[in-house]
Amino acid sequence: MEIFGYIIWVPGAFFCGLNFYTSFLRYPVHKLLGHSKDSFQWVSGVPILGSLLVFVAFILLRENPFFFWSSIVLVLIDTGGPLWFAGSLLYQKLGNFRS
Repeated sequence: MEIFGYIIWVPGAFFCGLNFYTSFLRYPVHKLLGHSKDSFQWVSGVPILGSLLVFVAFILLRENPFFFWSSIVLVLIDTGGPLWFAGSLLYQKLGNFRS
């Protein structure tokens, strides 16, 4: 089962990183390369899949400290994952109290 954990961790880490890139890094890189604001097109990441794969791999590889901690970091930065979804719902709900 440990081999399966390694196999699913790799695409899960890729999707978590891709979601973080599309949310926070893609626009600054676009501007850094000298492109105009008008030429930028927003794209969506891959929701749920990255966090799901990394979480299953986390369970299978919990004895390995590198995969343990890197999995926690990946799930936390995955903007397409359930943690960010719950956080955005909470943010919107708390925003309604201020109105």
